[in-house]
Amino acid sequence: MQFSQTLNSWELMLPIFSAGTLFSGLILFMYIYHRSHQILYLSIVFMVLSSFIFVFSESMILVMGSLMGKKDIGIQFHRLEQVGGAFFLFAFPFFLTHFLHLRPSWNRVNLYIAYAGLVMAVSITIIAFTIPDLFISINNPQWNWKTQQGSFARGKQGVVYVFRDAMMALVILYSFSSTIADLIKSKDIRYILPVLLGIAIAIFGALDDSLHVHTYRHISFPGIPFSRFTTGVTIMNLFIMASMVRKFIDQSLLVEKTTKQLSENEKKLVNLIEANQSIVFLMNTDGTILDVNVAFRKTLGYSKDELMGKNIFEFLSHQNEDDKYQKIFFMEQLEKLDAKTPRVEFTIAFNQKYSMEPKEFMVHLQRIDYGDKIEILGNAVLIMENSLMKYVRTERMRLHISNYLWNAEQAANRLTLNLNKYLPADAILGIKTSLREMIINAMEHGNMHINFDQKTQAQMDGTYFQLIQKKQKEIHGEKQFVDIEYVLRENLVGYRITDHGDGFDAKHYLKNAVLTKLNEEGIAHGRGIMMTISVFDVVRYNDKGNSVTLLKKFPTENGAGNG
Repeated sequence: MQFSQTLNSWELMLPIFSAGTLFSGLILFMYIYHRSHQILYLSIVFMVLSSFIFVFSESMILVMGSLMGKKDIGIQFHRLEQVGGAFFLFAFPFFLTHFLHLRPSWNRVNLYIAYAGLVMAVSITIIAFTIPDLFISINNPQWNWKTQQGSFARGKQGVVYVFRDAMMALVILYSFSSTIADLIKSKDIRYILPVLLGIAIAIFGALDDSLHVHTYRHISFPGIPFSRFTTGVTIMNLFIMASMVRKFIDQSLLVEKTTKQLSENEKKLVNLIEANQSIVFLMNTDGTILDVNVAFRKTLGYSKDELMGKNIFEFLSHQNEDDKYQKIFFMEQLEKLDAKTPRVEFTIAFNQKYSMEPKEFMVHLQRIDYGDKIEILGNAVLIMENSLMKYVRTERMRLHISNYLWNAEQAANRLTLNLNKYLPADAILGIKTSLREMIINAMEHGNMHINFDQKTQAQMDGTYFQLIQKKQKEIHGEKQFVDIEYVLRENLVGYRITDHGDGFDAKHYLKNAVLTKLNEEGIAHGRGIMMTISVFDVVRYNDKGNSVTLLKKFPTENGAGNG
């Protein structure tokens, strides 16, 4: 068979060289995606894969069909070439979705275009192998197969081929416009300009080839026969790959720099925490200790092994195993921590390891949200005696507190603040604990009408907090508050705690054998009154039973107790 035009080295070697270059880029970006797991680089893999199939098939058309005269094999590669080109409809907009810095709504449009392109590409592929005459005929050659050797192994193009070309032209023009818009908006010339130039070269190559089909003339390199679009697609991909390689290197250098800086900052932070004189600890949301600094271990006497993995509630101060209010108060503070309230502050006592004497601290808890997990950073500062307290001789105060259990703890702390020069530490702790119990009784049993059996059942069911919260929402007016009167003199301290409930028969209660039964059965509440009686010299209820007066006399030896 004689042709008016024969293959030369340009027409044959350029597609082969381009295919090899694209294959190298494909392997490179598969590796980059494997290392980075960034979908941007996966989109480049799709782009280069489509381009490689297109350019490699072009090479095989020329080698197997036109050069070796195996028309049937060449036509099969022509069909594969155009199927590979169809997947540009997906790969291009998918790449733009993850490359450009457009508005979220615009990116969503790009993603929808990519999915629509994928549907079209799959449909075209099915048609190409089921009804080939609608796309690339495997029986009928192109119209110019006798006049151009390069067209010898190409099948006749059908209506679906024309549709695919029209859609691809629209996608490429849309991609070019979107890239220009992103360049104007972000002004990120380093990465966007090479992509823009590559698209422009591919468009020019397509136009030049289209012109040649009808006029047998090329605008670029006239007289040298080679596919301008194939070369343009290759150059476009090279420009895109060069831009993305630079982006990957820049990101890698930034990560390396950031990692180094984080490592240095972490060392500084560890040294700072370890050198901190206040207690610093890290725990998860259920109170499990994850880390502690030296001050925690030195102040309370525990080793790091004794603290790590343990629950912080184990180290809170309590007089006996049934005194759970310290834990309750701490849990209440943890429950307050959320995105809107990332920090709380309160006072609480920890036990020392050997003496088991409590030490009171001002505790700050800070919520740290890592996205997939949440940790709590704690800082505790030992509460030291105010230098002016030694001059306090008398004091009078009246509190009007709402029905929150933590208020009972805070009130008990404040109302025993100036007793240390009159009483020893164990006596003050007893007063503080008793006050707290009586204030909680006023809240629970007085204002909120929670009876003994309800509380017992709620504690057994683990619904105590829910019961308290439910009752707090139900009550209104004065029943929301407990009144506390406090007086400190040189010979005694007195308290009057009044709730706004219906009261109870205090005399009958004090005489009833139920209190003894409580101790026998080990019920975890109900001992507040008995403990208070053992601590105070006077425990007197009013006739209604909604107000109790507590008096504690100080030792008279030398006019004062332990200073």
